[in-house]
Amino acid sequence: MSASMAHFLNTVVQITRSDSVGFIPGISKHLNWQLRKALRLFPCELRISGSVMAVDQPGGVAALVNAMGEYDFNNMQLLRLLLSKGNRTFVDVGANIGSYSLIASETPNAKVVSIEPHPRTFGALVENIRKNKRQNVTCLNLALSQQEGVLELTNLRESSINRIVSPREAPGPTTWVQAKPFHAVCNELGITPDFIKIDVEGHEREVLDGFGEWESRAKIIFIEGGERATVRDWMHRAGFEGPYFFQFKRYQLGAEKQARPEDPIFVHKSFLPQLQSFGIRIGPPLLEADRRNSQVTAVRAVDDTRSVDAVPETCPAPRDRIPVKAILLTNCVTPYTLPVWQKLTSSLMSLRLLLSTPMETDRDWERNWDGLDVKVQRSLYARRNRKHEQGFTVTDHLHFPYDSLPLLFRYSPDVVISAQLGFRTLQAVLFRMVRRRSRLVVLVDGSEHTEKGIGPIRTQWRRTLLRAADAVVVIGASGARYLERIGIPSSKIIQAFQATDPTSFYQIPLRKSAEAAKRLLYVGRLIEGKGLEYFVEELSDWLERIRARPASCGLLGMDRCEASFNSCQSRGVWKSGSSATFPTTSFQSITGKRMSASSRPWPTLGAS
Repeated sequence: MSASMAHFLNTVVQITRSDSVGFIPGISKHLNWQLRKALRLFPCELRISGSVMAVDQPGGVAALVNAMGEYDFNNMQLLRLLLSKGNRTFVDVGANIGSYSLIASETPNAKVVSIEPHPRTFGALVENIRKNKRQNVTCLNLALSQQEGVLELTNLRESSINRIVSPREAPGPTTWVQAKPFHAVCNELGITPDFIKIDVEGHEREVLDGFGEWESRAKIIFIEGGERATVRDWMHRAGFEGPYFFQFKRYQLGAEKQARPEDPIFVHKSFLPQLQSFGIRIGPPLLEADRRNSQVTAVRAVDDTRSVDAVPETCPAPRDRIPVKAILLTNCVTPYTLPVWQKLTSSLMSLRLLLSTPMETDRDWERNWDGLDVKVQRSLYARRNRKHEQGFTVTDHLHFPYDSLPLLFRYSPDVVISAQLGFRTLQAVLFRMVRRRSRLVVLVDGSEHTEKGIGPIRTQWRRTLLRAADAVVVIGASGARYLERIGIPSSKIIQAFQATDPTSFYQIPLRKSAEAAKRLLYVGRLIEGKGLEYFVEELSDWLERIRARPASCGLLGMDRCEASFNSCQSRGVWKSGSSATFPTTSFQSITGKRMSASSRPWPTLGAS
């Protein structure tokens, strides 16, 4: 693969994982950039935040700014937040053409010092500061190192990869640049740096060794290569905690890396309480999290020796969670699935739900995401009516979440769980094919009854999707039989029965009239597809044939279909007789959700 193709694909991957731009806009901008390169349409101007960046030639930083704007979205948002809290000083070490410096200088009260050693790149930096009329920026054309002197710097066309070289190297074209230690620059300018960004292509430890008496003055340092042992040792000796990674949308600083990795962050111990006062949640840094994970692995290895019959009855403690990062793709969170997703969340290291809609338009449920990590996707919606094989009309609510694949690449889960057999599952299958180490579980809520009348094209579509899955979860034996019939191996099928704990129903008082020998209760959606009129009619006819005592039949549920009830009434199914109203409040206390009982009394069925 050529270097240009490798750079193109690398940028595509970064766009896929970016927090600052959607997949389609980002790819469109990147393709436009490739056209600009091919036609050599330079110089040009790009937008980054509220600033303009002049670019005289294609380069790595310019390509990222073009496609994603604030390409280091999380770190740049954190820097903007920090500089807004009073008069602060930001030092940009390895400023390149000025992306961080431009964003920092948008805060009027901030003082910005931009340091760039390469003469040509420094010229572009100065031009960008001048073009944006920033009066709060000082630009220095020098390198930082542990002592004053002259250093050899590569002189490559790609500005973002120029670096300091050692005398033993033969890197090709080079230039010589002036170098000073960090403490000398601070003393000459009379500044006390609050926040520092260091991106010097491998020369980070030498820059840190030049801090001198300023090594503990900074509050936060963003540093490339911050996970290297030499950098960590210096930071911890100077009183900094880290490395951390910032998740702006969660307002969280912790061990979890961003989907598109950004430079690690070190925070001085004295500044951690102030960060928390800004509302930022602070978790363990990367090294401490790794240590905890090692302890969990050791504990789990001991637990594996226990009897398999010992099943815990409570949710696992956080340290005992299964070390799996999972993504669930579904349309919405329903009241009956909420406990399942909460239990799964408490059992896994990470579970994020990607929803097509906050709530279905035909549902009267209150939205409840308690304890869940939820993101609502970009999605198209359509509704269609189709005739079921047995004569009734079915309304399908169709969701097309078109950003599922980019989000999967951004979050890079170990396991993807996808509900239904539509567009979202297709994207999950494509992700599984590319990321072969991942696993795919598909949830199918159909049965032999609901899937009647599915044509050969849709059947083949489902067969193809399900064969790509590692496991398929169905809600009962009928669903399993349907999948086996269309060619899905039984070894892939897992039955997870939908069931209800009946204990709460025992609280309901038993009330029935003396005339009613039998009392029947239906709980479910009151829609045509449930066939309630046929059930009630058959029950009435049966009772007449056997000349039995009357039976009381209650129907409780939502989405009442007037056509169904009117049909029952017109056929003479609803008989006169004694009746009782179902205690709606009892059902509400069981579910905790808004449910409505039929306004009709319980019909008494029996011989006329």
